[in-house]
Amino acid sequence: MHKTVEEKTPQRESTKDKIIEIAAEIISQEGLRGFTAKNIATRLNITDAAIFKHFKDMNDIVQAVVKKYTGECLTAIRSIVFDRDLSIQQKIDKIMDTHMDMLEKSKGAIPVLCFEISRSNIYDNRAVVSFLENYFDLISILFHRGIEEGIIKKDLDIEEAAFTFLGLLQSRVFIWFLRGKEGSIVKDKKTLKMLFEEGLFDASP
Repeated sequence: MHKTVEEKTPQRESTKDKIIEIAAEIISQEGLRGFTAKNIATRLNITDAAIFKHFKDMNDIVQAVVKKYTGECLTAIRSIVFDRDLSIQQKIDKIMDTHMDMLEKSKGAIPVLCFEISRSNIYDNRAVVSFLENYFDLISILFHRGIEEGIIKKDLDIEEAAFTFLGLLQSRVFIWFLRGKEGSIVKDKKTLKMLFEEGLFDASP
């Protein structure tokens, strides 16, 4: 009997992960309008009831999607910020790469979801708010160090700078949607990073 329980556990976890992935896909393609239990169930070839063996309600799925992708992003950023072997410039460059990689991985779901939740009275926005707060705390640590080392401009507004890159990515997702969601969301990573970094680093001798 004990063996049977152990055999079932990975299957349950796998189904839950698939629900999260499909939910993210639906949100990135159709927004919250297409985010229904029926739509998820149809794509996974399961019943609506099967979904709610893993989640309490639709809001629970939304929170899981946000936490999955923002959690992975924050974990990566945290390790970069506190990596002693990287310079400030290298850390910022790696963080931007991480953002863009996560954007492609989720097919733009997180920016879309954050926007949709922020204007919705149906879904809880705490996971989004928590991500933004934790993100800002980590980026602030990095930018303060950069200012102390004379690498980043002293008159920089840290909050504006921290969220500007997120805004650049949000605009890329918007353009990607308008163009039919074909190809990569960010076509030229080098140019996007250059535009951001030029306003960040102190070029004075």
